[in-house]
Amino acid sequence: MEAALKRPPAWAERLVVIVTPPACRDAVVGDLCETYVSVPLYMREACRSVPFVIVSQMRRNANLPALGLQAFLVFICVGGFSSSRFGWTVLILPALAALVLLLRGAYEATGRPSTRRAIIEAILVAYGALVVSQVAILGMAVMRSSDLLIGLRFGFLVPLVPPLLCLFRTSLIIKSDRSRPFPVHDLSLEDVIGDYGLFVRRIRRRNRGEAGALGLAALFAVLYLRPGTPYALAGAYAQIGLVLTITYGLAAAYLLLEGGAQALPASADFLSLRAHYAHELARQQQQRRFLWWLWLTPVLIALHAKLIETGFAAGRPEPILLGSSAAVLLCFLISALNREHGGWVQEKIGLLDRVSENKSVAGS
Repeated sequence: MEAALKRPPAWAERLVVIVTPPACRDAVVGDLCETYVSVPLYMREACRSVPFVIVSQMRRNANLPALGLQAFLVFICVGGFSSSRFGWTVLILPALAALVLLLRGAYEATGRPSTRRAIIEAILVAYGALVVSQVAILGMAVMRSSDLLIGLRFGFLVPLVPPLLCLFRTSLIIKSDRSRPFPVHDLSLEDVIGDYGLFVRRIRRRNRGEAGALGLAALFAVLYLRPGTPYALAGAYAQIGLVLTITYGLAAAYLLLEGGAQALPASADFLSLRAHYAHELARQQQQRRFLWWLWLTPVLIALHAKLIETGFAAGRPEPILLGSSAAVLLCFLISALNREHGGWVQEKIGLLDRVSENKSVAGS
């Protein structure tokens, strides 16, 4: 009878589980348990391996276009295009935001979030929007007692927000459940090829429509936001408008030329076909994350320019409260959309991995 393997203490193993990204957690914890001799050696090995795993997951899950767009938004919000505010803070804060987002991507769950976690996040985001708005009005140059009262009254509306956010998350879950990935039972090779063909056609139709919308948005910016027009952007925001116009045009061209799902190789075996399908699912999901943030960017910039900046300039707390709260809630909605869609994609990739070659050949 073989001797039982020694296991690390529960607290030490739990600590390693917490700091290890979910995608590699089982493998890392299992390897450390197999080589366990003592607690000091166990912790030393964890300190050697876990940082490399974190960096690997950061690199693997990083969506550089979306990350650059988010850092650009932070750069705008801290006055990056204003010469009077430019300094080390304007450069450091976007870099820190990018690092935090990279870490968040490394620890992102591999599946769809649970209902309990979604509800907790909705409540935290609602009260987080309240905190952000209160901090924003405290940053006004002149603070009156009436301004503080407005902020306190605004706090009484916060309990009404979590139910609305929960309804939004519920609608995303219902939509994902209605379009659940195909079942793996009795799935043939022809079924996988047919499903991929539907996927390619759906992506092509969506890209054409979205490229047209991006092109119209860029054309509108060229015609109506240039100097001398009623909607012209003033000062630093004129530069931002030019950057967004170019970005929208480039994004439209990319969707038409390179954004579609690639056709299946004609002479590939089943494993290659399955890997190609999974790769395209992941690539389209990364592309979708960037595009959703790209559509949201002008809205966030408008909130900052028309409400938050205007409120600071006029010394009025109402637009500051409205703009900062709306920005936080919109970012939550886009993040929830990305996470729900990303979980659905991971679920479908997992189902593809469980389709065996023997089963597909038997069913064909």
